[in-house]
Amino acid sequence: TTINNSNNNNQPIMDDPSAAAAAALPLLVTEKSMESDAAAAVNETNPSDDEATADLEARITRLEQVRYSCSSSSSSSGSTVVVDDCMRRARTAVENGGCSIYSARWKWVPLDYYEQSLAQRAKLLKASSSKLLCKALLLENKKHIATSDNNIDDAMTNPKFIMVILQYDATLNVKKLQTAMMQAQHSSQQRGSTTATVTVTADFRVASSDDNDRLTGYPFNSVSPFGVLQQSKIRMVLAKAIVDETSFFWMGGGHVQLKLGMATRDFVAATTALVADISSPRTSAASSSGNADDDDDFE
Repeated sequence: TTINNSNNNNQPIMDDPSAAAAAALPLLVTEKSMESDAAAAVNETNPSDDEATADLEARITRLEQVRYSCSSSSSSSGSTVVVDDCMRRARTAVENGGCSIYSARWKWVPLDYYEQSLAQRAKLLKASSSKLLCKALLLENKKHIATSDNNIDDAMTNPKFIMVILQYDATLNVKKLQTAMMQAQHSSQQRGSTTATVTVTADFRVASSDDNDRLTGYPFNSVSPFGVLQQSKIRMVLAKAIVDETSFFWMGGGHVQLKLGMATRDFVAATTALVADISSPRTSAASSSGNADDDDDFE
């Protein structure tokens, strides 16, 4: 009798399991290799979540830079300025703050802007006069005595912190400011909106950098009256000279090289600023240099 050791498919019958495994090994290796190649192809066409997120963030950054007209000339490193929260907050407050300011203009200035004279700065901004160049300055009343548990009411009638907007061509007259605040409080009493009493003695000084950063959310030389972080704790006062002498003026835009300009009437309409006579003309020598520090803004 002849024993047939083949199956119907003419393939040898392997009763030894190890032999069967050895025979199947090349096929398994080939399958694993194909799976690896397929996974690599998928990764090439479908990047990981981290890579996709990084790519999306880079695209958003570029779009913001275009929208904000950022350029390398505004950066000390030579790279294009990256839009930050300060710039976004200022712009959002101007464009979506409940009162669209159609006269608003944004303009980048050179890195050496603050080293130039006021006349040169005005030329860079295409302003007709240096009287159109203004600054927002946060002050603290060092002798402040709280008269209300309501911070908002106290900030309006007897504020500890005041943001004044005045021209670079002018100095802050502290006595005029104190008088203006007392008159505003008296008017509030007549309207019956408050019974608080303003501190008669006041000592207004430039707020510390920590208080400035905490309350305004803006660093030095980039403070904007728009998008202030803790607006309810700050009383805003616009120098009457700006209203009397300008129809359009420039101020900080949330970045040291970004300036915001708008029609004076639009500023008054869009803010709760008190318009008051708080400034005096600066001497011609100090005015022309444009390099006066904050302490020189007081009279």
